[in-house]
Amino acid sequence: MAVTLLFSDDPLPNKIVVDSSFIFEALIDYQGTSKKPSFYRQCREFATRLYSQQVRLIYSPLLFLEAPQYWKRLYSSGDLLASAQLFAPTQSVLPIDDSLQRQWLFKEADKVLDDFLSHFDTHVVRLTRPLLQQACEVAARYNLGSHDSLVVAIAYRVGVPDIAAIDIDFERPDNIYVWNDDIPRIRQKLKGTKRIR
Repeated sequence: MAVTLLFSDDPLPNKIVVDSSFIFEALIDYQGTSKKPSFYRQCREFATRLYSQQVRLIYSPLLFLEAPQYWKRLYSSGDLLASAQLFAPTQSVLPIDDSLQRQWLFKEADKVLDDFLSHFDTHVVRLTRPLLQQACEVAARYNLGSHDSLVVAIAYRVGVPDIAAIDIDFERPDNIYVWNDDIPRIRQKLKGTKRIR
């Protein structure tokens, strides 16, 4: 089992592997526009803390493949459109056509992601056959999804045991420290049910 840490815990590592669950939650504040709870404030404050301490972010290039899926979820729930003025305040009129509106919003959200990452010292880990094989082994051993297992495999491969992720599945692997601010348990309490692993 992983060791879980709060965003306020010390000391911060000098490098941290970041999962999309953390990155995307730190990007767009849809508080008040969504039925689901937002953990933007906590994630954004932790990101600010990482930035101020010059912590290097390590991530998978699949982050950019996952982004459109996340934008799609926010768009489908209405949260991306409701948040548009937060990340594109100069745009006074949005395209009326659904497809054009979605394309414009996805591009704007991509800019927010690029801008966010540009403030950090980052390292994108190349996908290699050995890394993907290790991810497959991690997926089988800890019953993780494909991207989560890749994130854990990256942590093992580069020797950085610290991972910023707010998905409960990251608590299963051994020999890692998961910076999640107890968000998985807060989500469970809000849902009123416990997830069976």
